[in-house]
Amino acid sequence: MENEGIVNRASIDELANFIESTKYAFDMNEPNANPKCGSAGCIGGHAAVLWPHVSDKVDGDEYLFSWDEEKLAEELGISDDQANELCYPGNYNSITRDMAVQTLRRLALTGEVDWKF
Repeated sequence: MENEGIVNRASIDELANFIESTKYAFDMNEPNANPKCGSAGCIGGHAAVLWPHVSDKVDGDEYLFSWDEEKLAEELGISDDQANELCYPGNYNSITRDMAVQTLRRLALTGEVDWKF
């Protein structure tokens, strides 16, 4: 899906709020979510916990799942390239929960994925 300049601000804000307030561990270095163990992993993992329709089951573990990048892009109203930038930023090891929330809020306002801090 190509972004036509209109992001789904409500969904982006919902995801930012969920990441900000959830009890699940946040870790941009962890692409899989396992809510049973208290982790939703990265932005995509949190999205998959919040919206089951964007999740993608990981084979061999009934509790472990990831996300489908195209479905996530569609939910957020962004392009596949933007979803990739959002979920795989260059320096993901140093990204905190607060930085992810700020980036999502900026995306909702500007339509751009900007990880600069």
